Amino acid sequence: MYILYKILNNLLSFIWSTNKSLPILKFNNIKIPYVKSFLFDLSDKTTHLGDKLFFIPLIRSLVLENINVKIIDDGLTSLLYSRIFGENIPKSFDKEFINVFPRPSFLHLFNKYDNILLVDFTDKGTNDLISVEIIKSFNKLFNLNLSKITNYSHKFHFYESDFEAQFVVFNNYVNSGFFRLFFIKNIVLEERCEYLKKQGFKVIHVGSPADKSSDSRRYDFVDIDLRGQLPMNDLLDLLSSHNVHEIVTYDNFIMHMAHIFNKSTSVLFRGRFLSKNRLLHINYINNTFLCRKNRINYL
Repeated sequence: MYILYKILNNLLSFIWSTNKSLPILKFNNIKIPYVKSFLFDLSDKTTHLGDKLFFIPLIRSLVLENINVKIIDDGLTSLLYSRIFGENIPKSFDKEFINVFPRPSFLHLFNKYDNILLVDFTDKGTNDLISVEIIKSFNKLFNLNLSKITNYSHKFHFYESDFEAQFVVFNNYVNSGFFRLFFIKNIVLEERCEYLKKQGFKVIHVGSPADKSSDSRRYDFVDIDLRGQLPMNDLLDLLSSHNVHEIVTYDNFIMHMAHIFNKSTSVLFRGRFLSKNRLLHINYINNTFLCRKNRINYL
């Protein structure tokens, strides 16, 4: 059902959009008011954790220009923003907005809003990091001068204390594109953890309650099983801790958070069926928050 929805959603949003020039943005007869305010609806079930994270640099650049922003979701986007930048998103009391949401939500949210702006982070026209590309397109469309948010390392210097690290964080779950797991050698994630364990590190296994309940396997190399036990704030504390040497995972939300926290990652890329899609992810998506290019190791 998900695959059929995705195909239909992409087809109809492609037909609907009249923009063929600006990367990442999709719109049709969008009205641009003199006073610009933006509502980001990230509440739909098709909006994954990583998608919310991709919006945060844009939201930050809007806030820095004192442009009103409103977020609709479960509170996670605001939490991530405050953890990364050390301050909250200012409240907006505007009643009229340009309504922004990810392209996968098109069919679910199309009838809820007018003046819609879709964001497609998988746009093949991307020629820069997606967090930078969306800001560049916003600048052109709305005649703005938003700053490019590309460096997060000034808040997280824990890599300087790697010699003190004792733990490795292991995550072997994804909540999107799971069907691609059948085409890759998943065991290499465990092999990497086993190698690091022999180097003296303790392995911490993380995942959601649903991940744990659906996984009956035994992981003998795991020292601490925290699956289903960590609220988001605690998970972020763990990933950013100077006691964590490396994160071993797929190309997912946890990988991106590790890069924001300037942590080394060993990543099993789930790949894409088309070469151009694979290159898009390698060149502009997987490294979106990577401050140091040598901090990612593809398994």
